[in-house]
Amino acid sequence: MNQILNKVRQKALIESTTKSVKQKVGQLSSKLYDICFSAFENHLEIFQQLEILNPLQLEGMENLLDSLNKLKDDILLDKVDSFIRLYKSATIKSADIIHADPSYNKVPWFSDVAIVMDTTNATNYTTVCFGKVLLLGEIFSKSSHNTAKFIFAIVKWYDYYEEDDNEDSEIYGCPRLTLLKEYDVVPLESIEQAVHIIPIFHKTN
Repeated sequence: MNQILNKVRQKALIESTTKSVKQKVGQLSSKLYDICFSAFENHLEIFQQLEILNPLQLEGMENLLDSLNKLKDDILLDKVDSFIRLYKSATIKSADIIHADPSYNKVPWFSDVAIVMDTTNATNYTTVCFGKVLLLGEIFSKSSHNTAKFIFAIVKWYDYYEEDDNEDSEIYGCPRLTLLKEYDVVPLESIEQAVHIIPIFHKTN
């Protein structure tokens, strides 16, 4: 799984650095917060103490800085001059609307999405990776509020369920998945589409 995630991250970063923000198909909407990088940890501590965030939102924020640090050489973050703006939803290139919304019609909605990774050159097949969107946002420079440096989602990854003697790895042709405690920031345009992942009730998924 780690090898696949590294390939996804590498491909997404190459795409993000070869396109300008104007060329990106994603459109963010319904702003939640503006948070300065220099004060991010203070804001996070307040959110943790007040318990005002949805648990999935909080999980995303707790893993955001570590995930961004994996990309720091590629997106040239200046933590003194930059801030993060978080949103509830985004329209992606498939025209799907994806959500990281703690209260969509008073119900939390955190979209499951597919990221298609073409690994033809290396392994001669195409890999589909699945993740749950925890946060949607963009990074701005304080000196240029109208120009986003990086438009992103932080996802919590699913992995393919390993087949055992008691249960199949697929149900009606659909792969069984398990939710990992692994997180990554990905460029918004690397998300192909929203997907429906159906939980198995009365079991740990």
